[in-house]
Amino acid sequence: MVIFSMLILVSAYDFFLVFVSLEVQTLSIVILASYQVTQKRSIESGLKYFIFSSFFSGIFLFSIALLYFIFGLVSFEGIYQLTLGGTLGDPVRDTIYMIGIVLISSLIFFKLGVFPYHYWIADVYQGSNLVVTTFLAVISKIGLIGVFIRLYLTVFINFSFFWSDFVYYISMFSMLFGAVAALYQTDIKRFLAYTSISNMSYSLLAFSIGNFDGLLYGILYFIGYIFGTLCFFLIVLGLINKDVSSVSEQENFDIVGLRTAAKNNSYDFNYFVKLDDFRGLYKNNKILAFAVLLVFLNLLGMPPLLFFFSKYFVFDTFLRYNYFLAVFAFVLTNLISAFYYLRIVKIIFLDRVSTNKLFFFSSFKLTVIFGFFVFITIILMIHPLFLVHLINFISLVLSRFYF
Repeated sequence: MVIFSMLILVSAYDFFLVFVSLEVQTLSIVILASYQVTQKRSIESGLKYFIFSSFFSGIFLFSIALLYFIFGLVSFEGIYQLTLGGTLGDPVRDTIYMIGIVLISSLIFFKLGVFPYHYWIADVYQGSNLVVTTFLAVISKIGLIGVFIRLYLTVFINFSFFWSDFVYYISMFSMLFGAVAALYQTDIKRFLAYTSISNMSYSLLAFSIGNFDGLLYGILYFIGYIFGTLCFFLIVLGLINKDVSSVSEQENFDIVGLRTAAKNNSYDFNYFVKLDDFRGLYKNNKILAFAVLLVFLNLLGMPPLLFFFSKYFVFDTFLRYNYFLAVFAFVLTNLISAFYYLRIVKIIFLDRVSTNKLFFFSSFKLTVIFGFFVFITIILMIHPLFLVHLINFISLVLSRFYF
């Protein structure tokens, strides 16, 4: 249902259909977040998301009422045509329209989890099943970015003089907050929640430029974020370890036997819930440690990996359009993110462990999928401009279809 609502969301042509699709997505996420009925934290995360979503859904409905009050319609094309001059000819109507844009933005920013609408994201991520957390962090945001592009770069484009500054400052404060908050996290899910706040803000900041360059490089950064986050979640989802300190236990176990035991819950395996769980990975599985290192260096934006080019083009766009405050915030947040990603690298390669552990993927399928993502990372490192040309083509198609 979440995927179905996402497809409806990106193809909607009026605000009522956007509202209905968002509500279907909300109810589906509530069910997914709280389906572990025996765990208090899972029920709490679903309830928290439902309560906050209900509040912002009411705000969104009120904003639709405001738009209908001043335009007499709620279709995207109709509102775009009526605002072609950049004004409605009446200061009161202009003010009401801008209030409506702010209220609509509140729901979208809440769903994306950006500051200051982020207060649900860490608790819901932590309380949900890891697969559901992956879905929330990656899949659900694709449709939301799609509807953001539809609204701000088509319907509201004639009032970009207003919403551009609004999105610009929200995004800038959001990426600063997410980067600083991630410094203090030890739980993997909460760490991913706060890093997602910061990463989503980079794309929104690029979109706030309000032109084709902002659209192109905002989408490029978002794809880099999706790719890097999926790799991270694959590591957390599939990687487990087993303490085999005794010599006899080491002799009796092989990887196939361990995977079978993990599948049948025959032994007490440790799934990754804390960042410190990566300790000892290099000592016990060097190949896997270097594969994980590649993923973290990509998230850091180390050249010549994919995320470096995503960040470079966004940074270059800010410079070309004289967004110097954004450039300063961009550099500062990347320095902060370098600290916490390199901290994980330090845990993997330098921290000593008192016990002997075997690290392995719990499923052969997950091993293959993770290997595929690492392979794609290496390919894009060799030929990075392929993705840039692909995004350029997609952006041209979108601009001709929507503008």
